[in-house]
Amino acid sequence: MASVVGEREIDLSKLSIEQLNQLKTQLGEELETITRHYASLREAQSRLNGCRTSVNELAPTKNGDEILVPLTQSLYVPGTISDADKVLVDVGTGYYIEKTLPKAKEYLEKKIAVINTNAESVAQVLTQKEKSLRMVSGYFQKKLMVMSQTSQARQAQRAAQGMS
Repeated sequence: MASVVGEREIDLSKLSIEQLNQLKTQLGEELETITRHYASLREAQSRLNGCRTSVNELAPTKNGDEILVPLTQSLYVPGTISDADKVLVDVGTGYYIEKTLPKAKEYLEKKIAVINTNAESVAQVLTQKEKSLRMVSGYFQKKLMVMSQTSQARQAQRAAQGMS
């Protein structure tokens, strides 16, 4: 039985129980890391979709309209639109760029497409790692069972020899 780990294929039948346990632990850690990365991508998708919705809602506004401006996810303050044709776009690391609404929409669509592509590829890696971990865990359990049965058979054999 073989399992793909990283870029190489490993014959699980040739590994000792200790090596299988180490491989299982390594795959578990990699799976946790990839899962966290995938969760952060999903969070970014959600934020960008929220931004896209906000930009779309701003389109019909005009100068002087009153709005609620989000400071955090749960705290909003009243504000007035001073330039309905432009928005500030967060481009990361605390930098903002002023863009027109169509340019902001275009920017957000590109970012969403990149995040979606990355999330899809990470999801594929995640699925493969889960499959590898299940395979290694199953093989580990089988080897433990065989080792336990062998040990019990030896004990029974010794006990039988001791009685004769």
